[in-house]
Amino acid sequence: MNNLSAAERVREAIREWLSACQTRDFEKLATLYDSEAVYAHDRAALICGVPNIVAWFENALSQLPFESYFKEEVLLVEGNIAIAVGKFCLVPTDKQFPPEAGRAVFTYRRSADDRWLLVCDIDNRPPDCSPKDFDIIAKEVSDN
Repeated sequence: MNNLSAAERVREAIREWLSACQTRDFEKLATLYDSEAVYAHDRAALICGVPNIVAWFENALSQLPFESYFKEEVLLVEGNIAIAVGKFCLVPTDKQFPPEAGRAVFTYRRSADDRWLLVCDIDNRPPDCSPKDFDIIAKEVSDN
């Protein structure tokens, strides 16, 4: 049995997901999704099913490699469901492209084997999200 709280285990699942994206480990990424997963990106139609979600990320991440950051704003855990809301920032490794920021809503469901799996990922880019919200890149962004 894991001694971490449910909230910490969800945060661990988010870090694991970010790491799989960062390293382009698509096999690992596929294992982090619930079998009923959906992805709602603000620049694409609704994507349903793990194979389709992973294929979308493979295509997107191959076009422009980037470093990703996530800043939690809200985390709610109730039973076997967790909802994490936070700002994200994507910083392209090719500095001729500007970083972009947005907000993500991750819904996790605890599986029968006690893993927190991503069941719904919603991304958007509202006006209150900026790369400058991330201390690690604020100076770099303001220098450009």
